[in-house]
Amino acid sequence: MKTIKNSENKEIMTMDMVAEYLQLSKRTIYKMVSQKRIPMVKLGNRNRFIKEEIDGWLHNGATIPIDIPEFPKFNN
Repeated sequence: MKTIKNSENKEIMTMDMVAEYLQLSKRTIYKMVSQKRIPMVKLGNRNRFIKEEIDGWLHNGATIPIDIPEFPKFNN
């Protein structure tokens, strides 16, 4: 996986890159971003991920949600 380096020589990943790196769908990554459950930075209107922060987050016991379908609610 190719990454982009910023001026501080830190590897920056796009949404596609982080999804591939974590082996998750982009939909799951979007959901985690909206719930503020994954470290990311906003550059303009784009979400970017610093690989070092993602690795630290994983090392410190990150929780990755799984998609479980919602069942219909029944009224008694």
